[in-house]
Amino acid sequence: MGTPWTLKPVILVTEDDQETCFALRVPHRGIIRTIRFRQISGADAACEVDLYNKEDACPPGSSMSSSGQTEGDRAMYKVIDTMTLASGGSIELFNQNYQYRNQDGTYSVPVRRLYLALTPGTTGTKEWEISLDIEMAPLTS
Repeated sequence: MGTPWTLKPVILVTEDDQETCFALRVPHRGIIRTIRFRQISGADAACEVDLYNKEDACPPGSSMSSSGQTEGDRAMYKVIDTMTLASGGSIELFNQNYQYRNQDGTYSVPVRRLYLALTPGTTGTKEWEISLDIEMAPLTS
């Protein structure tokens, strides 16, 4: 069994209804056990959330259309299935088993990031909050 680690709530800001990518600082590999996601300000909006383990799939500050990636290119780096948040709702997933390892670094120089793609259903400035509970994978010899 690995060591528990928590990504404290992180605030994400979107300005329009286009996909926006964010980098989340997490251990370079682990098992996501809990995901909490909700909208905290702005007009209520539905949204879609994707999580990737390689920066090329979702460069922070960009969108799929500006990164030149297609959905097929990104699929191999997806950590979770697309989560859909209903307008005014929240997502709370417990006892999950989403294993990941960042694909950007190496074992000797790991990159401690996951990349979140957030696509709101409506325009206007909105703030979202995400937190994760992760079981850090034990080192192997």
